[in-house]
Amino acid sequence: MKICNKTEGGYDKKGEHFDAIISLQVTSPLTVSDDIDACVNKMVDNGCDSVVSMKVLEEAHPWRIYNMDSDRVVPFNEYTNEDFPQRQDRPAAYKFSGAIYLRKRQFIEKWNGVDFALGKDVRGVMVSSERSIDINSPLDLTIAETLLKRIKEV
Repeated sequence: MKICNKTEGGYDKKGEHFDAIISLQVTSPLTVSDDIDACVNKMVDNGCDSVVSMKVLEEAHPWRIYNMDSDRVVPFNEYTNEDFPQRQDRPAAYKFSGAIYLRKRQFIEKWNGVDFALGKDVRGVMVSSERSIDINSPLDLTIAETLLKRIKEV
């Protein structure tokens, strides 16, 4: 399987055909080559439509998320409940880390801009919370800088 890390056209004309395209997000600077290799290997081994980097959702469990109706706190959805108040009693929940999206080429070529172009068979590769920092705010940048300093010291 040949994988391209660019979405520029013209490779077919040059005799280069890629089966998949990988997107590495610049907002996730702590991604390492082992994470990328794990995604590629998973796609090669399983023949799935796409592979995404995943992380454990630590901030707020989906069962404990609420909405605001003016100043009234209301359940976000039918799963919001207080049945499992202890974090340890709830099943693990996961989210895209935002770092790696590996897709079969056909999903990128047919992309309509509405979804993530992942197909139906989406597989995940777990990435540590430390390596899955996603910089979207000044606080995230400070955290990433702190982590990078710590890594350099080791």
